[in-house]
Amino acid sequence: MNFLKILTVITIIATISVAQTWNGAANTDWYNAEQNEFTIATAEQLAGLATLVNGGNNLKNKTITLQNNIFLNDTTDWQNWENAAPANTWTAIGKDTNAAFRGTFDGAGHTVSGVYINNASADNQGFFGFVNTDGVVKNLSVIASFVKGRKNVGIVVGNNNSLVDNCHSNGKTAGKQSVGGIVGYNSGETTNSSSAGAVYGKGGKFYGGFVGGNDQGKISNSSSSASLGGRGMFFGSFVGGNDGKISNSYSTGEVNARGMFSGGFVGANTRNGTVIDSGKR
Repeated sequence: MNFLKILTVITIIATISVAQTWNGAANTDWYNAEQNEFTIATAEQLAGLATLVNGGNNLKNKTITLQNNIFLNDTTDWQNWENAAPANTWTAIGKDTNAAFRGTFDGAGHTVSGVYINNASADNQGFFGFVNTDGVVKNLSVIASFVKGRKNVGIVVGNNNSLVDNCHSNGKTAGKQSVGGIVGYNSGETTNSSSAGAVYGKGGKFYGGFVGGNDQGKISNSSSSASLGGRGMFFGSFVGGNDGKISNSYSTGEVNARGMFSGGFVGANTRNGTVIDSGKR
């Protein structure tokens, strides 16, 4: 299956559709602490998930399944959002180790469109900000989105310490350190996934079309067509800095960045980093 072609089609559909978008409110009425399985059907309920997690409820041992495609903003002009903000700013689900997502989020093959975050001083930025031990994000596409932060910045997950599986992204990311097309910082596992769009860095380090920094993490069976630009250190068409394991993966994106150690499949590969059956095409 060619996920990149699928993402292109999805993006076209998303940009011409003006399905009911998020009204900016958060709804947590769907949550009951005595239950373990939940279904989310609206943007307001999705924002409620962020409210719960960022308030200290990590949802460990609980599963949230997405029932519909979600539009957080009208995505008609999403590629210009860095200079012209849309109506709604997204708050990442999970902030840090004290307020991290540790449940299971199953996108069930659905798409979230229009994530907008523009905060150059904030860490752990993405649709999910911080996914910690036991957390799972799977079967989800996040497209037509713009995410800018400081450190650990990705379209789907900013900081992954657990599992991202069968997730796909198409958007623009920007930041100072560990900035990736799908995951910013990966010390867990990211597999069966793909990224498209653009990654931009200015004066920082570890920029990757797929993952910015892979710190003893695992990446497998994945691909990226994202392009990279800007200036800094360690730009890689797939991973900016690798201190973990990459296997059965490839990239096709161009790297047009100025600075040290830019270009190729991986920007910097440490003595502990391994790359198996993978490379730039």
